[in-house]
Amino acid sequence: MSKTTNNYQNFIKTNTSRFKGQWIVLFGKKIVAHGKQADVIYERALKKYPAQKISLAKIPAESTLVLWLSLNTKKN
Repeated sequence: MSKTTNNYQNFIKTNTSRFKGQWIVLFGKKIVAHGKQADVIYERALKKYPAQKISLAKIPAESTLVLWLSLNTKKN
């Protein structure tokens, strides 16, 4: 599994409910920084983990609904 896939899987499994409306920085399975300004928390995390791959994500302020529409264009 690639690092990108691992980062995504860790993000999906992490409880981010207390960070609504904030940016978070993930290192492995751990949130290492959070706040309203992405550049500030990203720089803080880079100083703490300079040689590591970290991920930055925005947590929506409210619930996000994702709709998937599958159209069957074939006539019966």
